[in-house]
Amino acid sequence: MNKPLIQIQRYCVAFSIFIVVNSCHQPVGNEKRHPKRQSYSHAKKDSLIVKKDTLIIPTSDSLSQAYRSLDNYLKNYQIIAQQGAWEPLSPQTLHLAIGDSSNEVFKLKKQLNLLSDLPILDSSIVFDSILKQAVVRFQKRHGLLADGAVGKQTLHFLSVPIQHQINQIKINLQRLKSGVNPSTGDYLVVNIPAFRLYVFQTGKLLWSCKVVVGEAISTKKTVVFNDQIEYIVFSPYWNIPQGIIIQQILPNIQKDKSYLSEYGIEVLDQAGDLIPSSTLNWSMYKTKFPYRLRQKPGKNNALGTVKFMFPNKYAIYLHDTPQKMLFGQSKRSFSHGCIRVQQPFKLAQFLLRKDKRYTQQKILVLMNRQEEQVVMLKRQIPVSIVYYTVWVDRGGVLNFRNDVYRYD
Repeated sequence: MNKPLIQIQRYCVAFSIFIVVNSCHQPVGNEKRHPKRQSYSHAKKDSLIVKKDTLIIPTSDSLSQAYRSLDNYLKNYQIIAQQGAWEPLSPQTLHLAIGDSSNEVFKLKKQLNLLSDLPILDSSIVFDSILKQAVVRFQKRHGLLADGAVGKQTLHFLSVPIQHQINQIKINLQRLKSGVNPSTGDYLVVNIPAFRLYVFQTGKLLWSCKVVVGEAISTKKTVVFNDQIEYIVFSPYWNIPQGIIIQQILPNIQKDKSYLSEYGIEVLDQAGDLIPSSTLNWSMYKTKFPYRLRQKPGKNNALGTVKFMFPNKYAIYLHDTPQKMLFGQSKRSFSHGCIRVQQPFKLAQFLLRKDKRYTQQKILVLMNRQEEQVVMLKRQIPVSIVYYTVWVDRGGVLNFRNDVYRYD
């Protein structure tokens, strides 16, 4: 029985790094433009990476411990590769579930045993409850739906060549090596590959929730950088970027003249004055549009009921969304670059909890008005948008996530 990874599951881990990648949104409308904070070079690959409900922020001591834990996994994976013990699973493994019986079941057992998801390897070819639990463990540490059956995504991760996994670990070790220690105060972290927001109070994880990040397209990727949340906008207008106007809004208006009123979209000139939409010949606009469009506050607003602003040259921010169903997806890269938050009310409460003027009821009222209101924070809160695809959690378990932007 080969279980080279069990021995290192006692390690506790934390990670911290910061990377820069592609820009996405361009500032539009009356959004503040503050390209004031310096991004880090892509070569440094800095980032803070976490697992659901287990992320901890390192001190200088824990950084070295985190590195050792991940490095130990690297050595064990290299042993597996050197022994030639890794065998790719066949397509027949797909859809295997409890109660099935085939030779592929034993191959699956052998692989999960190598990875320490299956503690004891037997020679049975029956997919039993013990194997189901092993599949669930594997799925959880890969951020997959933990149903205990070998679906398409589970088979995809099971089929990743061992050498590729070794290379991924090395890349993330390098990111960890470049890590710096974040604040021990309040701060937010978004890990893009994990599709999660982590909220820290006095340096300790308070809660986390799902997020939607930018699509894996060069112009829509969520940028990795660090900033400070300065203010909250309740019941916000959405100043629609020109790219979205040309690609999505204009074709819809040209098909249906009621589109603007249905979605509460106003037309403004460059001075910010309202223009009656009926005065425009919409059919003449194809690749350029000399006006601005903004969506009024309300139930259809693309930003939902609130946005959290840290003005930057990428025009990226956190915000609510009316498309709640997207949080039910395991892979959540659907936006144009901004970050949609599953629990915006809870986040607003956290950021304003020390300001007695903003009770829960007051925040709810502000989130459901027809008029935009800006609330400045008394103290700016650091936010880090990071990219980490491999890490070891506090329970000593190695985690992988899909390299959604192909940065590995």
